[in-house]
Amino acid sequence: MHYRASLLCAMKKNVLLWKDNRDAVDSVYFGGGTPSLLDSEELKDLIDSARASLNCGSDCEITIEANPGTVNREYFSAIKDIGVNRVSIGVQSFDDMTLKAIGRIHTSRQAIAAVEDAFSAGIDNVSIDLMAGLPGQTTDEMIRNASTAVSLGVEHVSCYDLTIAEGTVFGKRFEKNELNLPDENALIEARTAIDAILENAGFERYEISNYAKEGYRCRHNLHYWHNEPYIGIGPAAVGRFKDFRYQNAASIDKYIDEISDRKKWHEIAEQMDDYDDAFDSLMLGTRLSEGIDCENVLRGLEPEERERWRGLFAKLTENGFAVLSGGRLMPTKDGWNVQNNWLMDFLKNHDKGLTI
Repeated sequence: MHYRASLLCAMKKNVLLWKDNRDAVDSVYFGGGTPSLLDSEELKDLIDSARASLNCGSDCEITIEANPGTVNREYFSAIKDIGVNRVSIGVQSFDDMTLKAIGRIHTSRQAIAAVEDAFSAGIDNVSIDLMAGLPGQTTDEMIRNASTAVSLGVEHVSCYDLTIAEGTVFGKRFEKNELNLPDENALIEARTAIDAILENAGFERYEISNYAKEGYRCRHNLHYWHNEPYIGIGPAAVGRFKDFRYQNAASIDKYIDEISDRKKWHEIAEQMDDYDDAFDSLMLGTRLSEGIDCENVLRGLEPEERERWRGLFAKLTENGFAVLSGGRLMPTKDGWNVQNNWLMDFLKNHDKGLTI
């Protein structure tokens, strides 16, 4: 308990470091790990600290991630009373066998109950996370997940494709060819069907992996995708301020020590140049259906580099991966399917031009 109190105290001190920053803050997001393990009084303490130290608007979007099996109606009622107005529930799948295969502690029934409990507690902005491309997952299951989401009446759905990182449990199993993963055609088929189900139910696919009903886009994540500043509080949290990116100490002990002793408040800091900023805007902005303002992205680049980037924009439109209209480059669904490919190709072939 003392250790937990020390961490919460350090996080409040971390917030205070930003007290002189007068940029408006219109979203607060409790994510990473399982923030719903914090009780309502602990959350209230952190929210009050943010409101007291930061320039939070009265309509600030305050989101907490929650895992089914760790929450109930009483919990949602308590956090609503202290100002939480949006919850993101980590469902991943409504199939019990898949949930067991990926090591989730909850069942499909518990996932459904978590959504119902949030609504019954009076929280009307509920998002759920789904995953596609999980081991053993069929196209039919991925499609059923989207249909179940619609039936629950949520306003926002995130549907992320599985990514496998080196060194993780899945990464090691992948290297040994132990994962039965859906092939690319199955994923594209599922994604096409998911698009149709959600769009027919009134959702807009406003980002590669995110769908929202009108008025329910995730304000917090839009700041990331617009390449705007954001403050990271807590161990391993990342942030961006002005022309640098930073990450707090990942070790909880080190984080508490550094913040409490007013030593350096971040472990990693990276100065960004104009090219870094432009590439981030390109990478993040082309995840959004609204795309990017081309000239705004290009303005900090050297003339020769601008021409190279304009060549990329032309190639993407020629190949049907984007539409250029009114100075904006907007991705198509085909473009979303290959976004990572053309981005990597663009980076690798810096001096050779795009090969897509």
